[in-house]
Amino acid sequence: MLLDVEKHANKSTLPATYWDDYLTCATVSNSPAHALHALQEIRAKGIALSDRQDLLEGANSKRYEQPSKDKEYDSKQIWSVDQSDKSRPRFSAEICGVRFSVPGNQGLRLYPTKNSQCAVVVQVGPHDTPGGPMYPNILLIARPAKEKETLEQFSKALQGEHKSTSTTRVSCPVADCIAFEALEPGTYKKGGDGYAMFTAFKSDEPRSPGVKFEVPQSPPKGGDHQIHYYHPTERFRRAAGTIYYSVLLDTASTMKADALKDLIDFLNSLEVE
Repeated sequence: MLLDVEKHANKSTLPATYWDDYLTCATVSNSPAHALHALQEIRAKGIALSDRQDLLEGANSKRYEQPSKDKEYDSKQIWSVDQSDKSRPRFSAEICGVRFSVPGNQGLRLYPTKNSQCAVVVQVGPHDTPGGPMYPNILLIARPAKEKETLEQFSKALQGEHKSTSTTRVSCPVADCIAFEALEPGTYKKGGDGYAMFTAFKSDEPRSPGVKFEVPQSPPKGGDHQIHYYHPTERFRRAAGTIYYSVLLDTASTMKADALKDLIDFLNSLEVE
């Protein structure tokens, strides 16, 4: 209910008591991003935090772990999955500010994360070709922008030596995308030439990181009528600054039409923060 009020109301008219209730609800539901967002709004009103609010700020801040530089983290530490719709599970990586869904019958590989870089391969299909059924691959890469690096430089680095041409035949998850396509003759033999579609875009750091993807959580139920102590699992907050994203479709030219439909479906499900 509080989220619905925030969505439809003018934030400047919401009293500090509203944000204090918001803070309490977010803390109880293990939603630290929302709790820190409420504290941010209280401060924006020029109001000093109470001792209780200061205590809750410390508790919610501790829900986040700072990733170690150059350390590799297993995908299970980075990605969460929402299987409320088992036919199309939804995957989220808060550290990379990204969320997407895929049909449950598609292959999926989540790679380990290092230096706040996330990588995923989705295997779609199969689709018929003259060489038999084949599976296109969709590769998603997300990483923080390097100092003074432009989106164009990021995109060209991923294209490598491919001779590509720009295209507008793409569904963009944000306001602006850079898209290129390339053809490699004879790559798949009977399946045809190799066809690749590169899509690159970015997302600047939001004012309240984590709020967009956060889902309230309840503490586990004991069921034995005994007192249990519950410690929420720490997680990684969205990487600071701008994050660059790239989505690459790799397929055979003879099934390009079907593969492009798979790509559009994936991009339509993709959300960034």
